[in-house]
Amino acid sequence: MTMFLPVTIISLLLTQAVPQVPVKNVTAAPPAIRPAMSGAAAANVQNPPPNSITVPIGSLTVIRGIRENQITGWGIVVGLAGTGDTSNFAKQQIQNLAKTIGLTVNAQDLSSNNIAIVNVSGTLPAYPEPGKRIDAIVSSYGDAKSLEGGFLVRCPLTGALGGDAVAVAQGSLIIGGFQASGQAASVKKNHTTAGLLPRGAILESGAALAQMKPVSEGNNLFLDLKQEEADVADKIAKSINIIYPGSAIALNPGTVRVTVPANCDELSGNFPAFIAAIQRQTIVPYERPTVYLDEKTSTVIITGTPQLSPSIIVRGNLTITIAETPRVSQPSAFSSGGDTTTVPRTNITAKEDKRELSMLPATSSLADLAQALSALGATPRELVGILAELQKTGALHADILQD
Repeated sequence: MTMFLPVTIISLLLTQAVPQVPVKNVTAAPPAIRPAMSGAAAANVQNPPPNSITVPIGSLTVIRGIRENQITGWGIVVGLAGTGDTSNFAKQQIQNLAKTIGLTVNAQDLSSNNIAIVNVSGTLPAYPEPGKRIDAIVSSYGDAKSLEGGFLVRCPLTGALGGDAVAVAQGSLIIGGFQASGQAASVKKNHTTAGLLPRGAILESGAALAQMKPVSEGNNLFLDLKQEEADVADKIAKSINIIYPGSAIALNPGTVRVTVPANCDELSGNFPAFIAAIQRQTIVPYERPTVYLDEKTSTVIITGTPQLSPSIIVRGNLTITIAETPRVSQPSAFSSGGDTTTVPRTNITAKEDKRELSMLPATSSLADLAQALSALGATPRELVGILAELQKTGALHADILQD
C-alpha cells in the first residue's frame, strides 16, 4: 500500500513599500453621461485597438421578453425488437392507448418488451405559430435496452403548467448508436436509450396561447447581459448610441435600456430591422481574469490576463509505502507438538523528494503566467493545488472557479 501525502505549498507574497502620497479632500462632481459620442470616443469604439477581438452585441445580450419555453409529455415507442420495457406498467399504457380507439386488450396477451415508455421533450420557439415544426428528444423511462428501430406513437406535449397541448410529436426515432448481443457476447456503441425526432413535433392551436406579449415596455427595450459586467454594459450603450444617438443607457452592470424610435415600434414593420442593427454592432468585451480548476480531471483553464505577484513556492512530496508480507510458521518435521500459524511481517519505507525553492516573478500576461508555472515542473494535478494556494494568499489576481 502506498500513500501520497498532499503537496505542501508555501507561498510568500513579496511586497514593496509604497510611499504615502497626501490626498487632498476634493469633492468632484460625477461625470455627466452623454447620450451620444462624437470625435475620438466614437472612433475608439468603431475602430478597436489592433489584435483585439470584437464580439457582436447579439452574442453578449438577450432581449428581455424574447425567450423560449420547454414542453414535455409522456409517450410510447413501439416496434422494438425485444429491447423494450419488461415492466407491467408498459402493458398498462398499451391497454390505456387501446381504449382510446375503442379496443379491449388483455394485459396477458401483450408482450411489453417490444414497447417502451418514454419522455418526449421539445423547445417552444419565442414566436410559435400553429403548423410550425420543431425537434423532439425522446428518452426511455423504464428498463428498455435500446430504442433502435422504434416509432413514437402520437404524443401530446404541454407546457410547465399543463393545460392544452401546444404540440404533438410522432415519427420514427433516430438513434446515434446501436446494440447487438448473443448468448456469450454483446456489443454496444453510444447511447441507445435516447433518440431524436428531427422536426417531428407540430405546433398546434394551443401554441397561440404561449405567444409572447410585446417585448418593449412603453417605448423602451431592455438588453440583459449574459454575464454582468459594468465595462461591457457601458461599451454596449456607447456602441448603440453611434447608430441611434441618445437612445441607449446602461442602467446597471447587467442591463442596457434602449429607447425604440417612433418609426421602429413592434407594429411598424421596422422592429426586426431595428433589433438586427443593434445586435450587429460589435464591441471589444472585457475579459475578466479567471482560472477554472477541476481537481477531478486535473483540468486547468485560464482566461483573460491574470496577474501574479512575486512569490516563492516550496513543493515537497512525501511518499510512504507499506508492504505486508506475512510468513507461515510451522513446527519442525516429526515434532510431537506445535501448530502452524501465520506471522505478520510489515515493511515500511518513506521517501521524500528534495526540491529547491522556486521563485515566481511578477507576471502581467497569460503567456508569462503559463511559462512561470511550467518552470516549476509541476504535474497538472499539482498545478491545481498551486493555483488555488496562490489565489488564497492573494498572489494570483484572478477569479477562481472550482468544481
